[in-house]
Amino acid sequence: MKRPLTVFCIALIIGIMSGEFFNSYIEIAIVSVVLLTVPPFLFKKYYNKNKDKNIILLVLLSSTFLIIGLTEIFYLNNLNEHKFIPFSNQYVTITGQINSEPDIRDNKILYEIKTNKIITQKEIKVVKGNILFTTLKTNKNIFYEYGSEISIRGKISIPKVATNPGGFNYSRYLSQKGISSTIFANEYDIIISGKNIGNILVQFGLKIRQKIILIINKSLPKEEAGLLTEC
Repeated sequence: MKRPLTVFCIALIIGIMSGEFFNSYIEIAIVSVVLLTVPPFLFKKYYNKNKDKNIILLVLLSSTFLIIGLTEIFYLNNLNEHKFIPFSNQYVTITGQINSEPDIRDNKILYEIKTNKIITQKEIKVVKGNILFTTLKTNKNIFYEYGSEISIRGKISIPKVATNPGGFNYSRYLSQKGISSTIFANEYDIIISGKNIGNILVQFGLKIRQKIILIINKSLPKEEAGLLTEC
C-alpha cells in the first residue's frame, strides 16, 4: 500500500461515523476485541505461507484507528449528555449565549444555546454544553440574534432514545448536532442582556445569508423562494 496514511484517515472517519450507532462501552469493547484479534490471526496464517505481512499489519493499524474514532465520538457524545442529566426534569435558570439563528416553526421558535451556568435552588454550577431552547411563537415575538447573552427559566428534558427498531431517534439526531437536552420557556422567563458575545466571523456570515434570503424572497415566487431558503 503506497498511501497508508490515507487508509488510516479513512478508518478514523469510519470509526467516528460508526460511533453514533453504539449504545454502550461493552459493544465497543466487543468490536474492538474482534478487530484486534482477527488481524493477528490472519497475520500468522499468511506469514506461514510466505504472504506479504505488510497487508496484515496495515489492517491491524487501520483497525486501531477505527477503534480510536468510534471510542472518541461515543465518549464525547456521552460526556455532553451527562452534563445535563443531574438537572433532568428540574426547573432551573440557564445562562449562556444563543448559538444559532431562530428556527421558526408553525407555532414555536427554536434556538441552540451554548450554556455557561445552571442555577438551581441549591447551587450555581458552571456547565459548558449545548441545549435546544424552545419558546412559543406569538405576534409579539422578538427574534433573538446569534451571540446574544441570554438567561432562561424553564424545565430541562433529556430526549428519549427510539424504542422501535428503525424508528426516528430524536436523541441521536440532536446528539449529532452536539445537543443532548432541551428546555422550554415562555417569553416572561427569558432575559436578554443586550450584549453580543458571538463569533464575529459567524455574525458576518449570517448577515450575508440574511441579505441573500431577502433578495431571493423579493425576486422569486413564494414557493420557489421557500425551496431555496430552506437549503
